[in-house]
Amino acid sequence: MKKGIKTRKLGRTTNERKQLFRNLTRSLVMQGFIVTTLAKARAIKPLVEKLVTRAKNNKLSNLRELLTETGDLKIVQGLFEVGKVMIKRPGGYTRLLRLAPQIGNNAPTARLEWVEKIVTAEVVTKPEVTMTKTVEKKELAVQKATSPKKRTVSSKPKV
Repeated sequence: MKKGIKTRKLGRTTNERKQLFRNLTRSLVMQGFIVTTLAKARAIKPLVEKLVTRAKNNKLSNLRELLTETGDLKIVQGLFEVGKVMIKRPGGYTRLLRLAPQIGNNAPTARLEWVEKIVTAEVVTKPEVTMTKTVEKKELAVQKATSPKKRTVSSKPKV
């Protein structure tokens, strides 16, 4: 009898499965949704929910554990942003929507997304001021006009 089996293997080795879950988590945090097979979405959902629950409490120990789980600081920062939005929600941070089957292998697909809209403010930087070609041409013309002219002596006699 199979008792106490909590993970879905998805036909992969342990390292492949961990990397798959890490990549799916990264895509969900960065894009806000993922479209994948139903089995992968069901496998990743409880893991993402646990990560968001941990990210709701902004402590150094939680940051370190999320960093070991995800492996990327940008993803951890994104999880903390999601945690700030979901602070009043006791659980159920994601929603699973079934989609049409895949063309080719007829595998059922699903869309995994956040329940609440995550809005992140992007940092807007000023564009660097660069000289245009016309300004450069004018500066070259000024330099030529102010520099002394050199006389060149031609070796050929005038005819």
